[in-house]
Amino acid sequence: MFRLNYQDIHSLINDRTAAREALLRWGGSDQAIPCDVETLFDVAETTGRIVELGGKIIDWACRDAAKWADRCAVAVNVSPHQLLAGDFAAQTFDALARHNLPAERLHLEITENAMLVPTREVVEQLRLLRHAGVSLSLDDFGSGYSSLRNLQRFSFDAIKLDRCFASHAPYDYKSREILSAVAALGERLGIHIIAEGVETHEQLDLVRAAGFSHAQGFLFSHPRGQEEVLDDIARDRARREVIRKAEIIDTESFRRNWRISAEAKVIVGGFRRDAPPKAPAAADKPRRSGGSRRSGGRRPPPLDESAPSPPAG
Repeated sequence: MFRLNYQDIHSLINDRTAAREALLRWGGSDQAIPCDVETLFDVAETTGRIVELGGKIIDWACRDAAKWADRCAVAVNVSPHQLLAGDFAAQTFDALARHNLPAERLHLEITENAMLVPTREVVEQLRLLRHAGVSLSLDDFGSGYSSLRNLQRFSFDAIKLDRCFASHAPYDYKSREILSAVAALGERLGIHIIAEGVETHEQLDLVRAAGFSHAQGFLFSHPRGQEEVLDDIARDRARREVIRKAEIIDTESFRRNWRISAEAKVIVGGFRRDAPPKAPAAADKPRRSGGSRRSGGRRPPPLDESAPSPPAG
């Protein structure tokens, strides 16, 4: 009854989808479920089944991402219990190898709660993953108790700012100042900053003006299933192919027109930019005698003798 949906993480640098976050869904529209997904995760963590469930989610996400023709990365949330299990890194490497997915295309999102008391084993698991090429993001930044301490303890590749700041930014100046401060922090540390909860163009303008590199929210896409993701990738690929062919045609047309224009200039005795101007012949030189300064030194046209003469006086 479990399945994965995916929501885009949009790059504000090149205006393209940079990654897709895997979101667990339980049941379908025609299936009755005993509780919502959040409650499911609470129960799974309480009973310890989150380690098995989390491992399956990573495996399913790697399986689906391996089929994406645009080679986008897939982002998966990781529970603190998974990191404390001891073999989390080994299970992740097995999933990558099983589906032949490069480690660079897997992004793991670590919540701040997982980093409250980072043991030596947890830090070693994260270092093994990062050394292999897996990207690590600090999720829900700003909602925990030790955000800056986490950045000091471990080197993350990205920070996901909690959605409340972008959603409140249009009417709360403090939220806008926090957006700018976090973006500046990411730039100083050399890591990507992702704004969550972007749902309107006004929020996007504020996030972009603050200096964020990525954004995520309903403005870009809603969570959707694997089949819909594959359809979107196919449509986007076809659209880009049309644009590419149009650009090639425009380039060839420009080159062809330029070549024809150059050949025409040669045929009609065109000019070269570096050639000195041709001196006028003696017969073409204007005569200095007669005429006025206003007429350029030329003689006025001869009078027509048949024309009537003006009246006297």
